[in-house]
Amino acid sequence: MRVDFVVVQVILVQEQLSNNRIIIDINKKGNLIASVTSSTAVLKSKTVVVMEKEKIYLELNKFNGKIPIMVIMKAMGMECNQEVIQMVGSDPCFISLLLPSIEDSVNLGIYSRQQALEFLESKVKRSRFQSPTAQEPEAIRVLSEIFLAHVPVQKNNLRPKCVYTAVMLKRLLEAYLNKDSVDDKDYVGNKRFELSGQLISILFEDLFKSLITSTAQSIENCLKTKRSSQLDVVKASVV
Repeated sequence: MRVDFVVVQVILVQEQLSNNRIIIDINKKGNLIASVTSSTAVLKSKTVVVMEKEKIYLELNKFNGKIPIMVIMKAMGMECNQEVIQMVGSDPCFISLLLPSIEDSVNLGIYSRQQALEFLESKVKRSRFQSPTAQEPEAIRVLSEIFLAHVPVQKNNLRPKCVYTAVMLKRLLEAYLNKDSVDDKDYVGNKRFELSGQLISILFEDLFKSLITSTAQSIENCLKTKRSSQLDVVKASVV
């Protein structure tokens, strides 16, 4: 009796939206958003600018709640509202759409960069393992490293991020005025394809981060008990 074996090779491909690219879309609540998934060799983050009730906010997982976009612009050094308007576009339609967001920052009493940074500092999510003696304010670190992470920052110069944010605002307002400007997620130019090697590397990265977090928690718990027994910081289940 002859038995033939057939070997089938399968190449696994996962389809996702492109990194470092502005995508104009409508969220589950029906609000217009401009989102960017920033990916660098160091970290990956998602920045979302949302238009809700004619006001524009920033959504970032490092901040508690939505942050008025004009507060973000002032925190990055653009204290003059006119400068923001000129960077977005001097079209009268753009100006009228930006006015509610400008009034929002005025109602909060935020006029300078220092006031904006103090407001953001109160909204930053604190990490359990963050050093209490950090010299740089956490708000500045979030704006420099996590907000639009793919845009490089040199010597704390956040001007390039101001320009990129202005581009996001302009595309968001254009889509508000013309719904045809909303991006098609199924368009191949807005997608990327990850092969098995990339998927394995992502899985390893996630598990390695979980290992680091678990190890830090174990060390913290052992130090609290102050026992002289053997220190087992790595759980076998995590490994």
